Amino acid sequence: MDWPTALSFDPQRNELFVANDAETHSGVRRLGQWRVAPLRVLKGPKSLVSNPTGVYFDQKNEELWVANFGNHHLNGLQPTASGDTPRSA
Repeated sequence: MDWPTALSFDPQRNELFVANDAETHSGVRRLGQWRVAPLRVLKGPKSLVSNPTGVYFDQKNEELWVANFGNHHLNGLQPTASGDTPRSA
């Protein structure tokens, strides 16, 4: 990680969502596994993730929200989204 700006936690999956501004992506890590690669990385033009500065996991609606400074978008994604996944909301 290089400049993580926000965190959100999914207690059912035991996953921590991290907005990583400097590397222009958001990553997902399993709690307690910090010295390994992320489980998933959201990055690419279809995902609209660009210099994310905020991330929020909505447990009730099963949505992951990412706020992006790079393109001023708020993306609604599935919490299991990975790679260049288009936004769902």
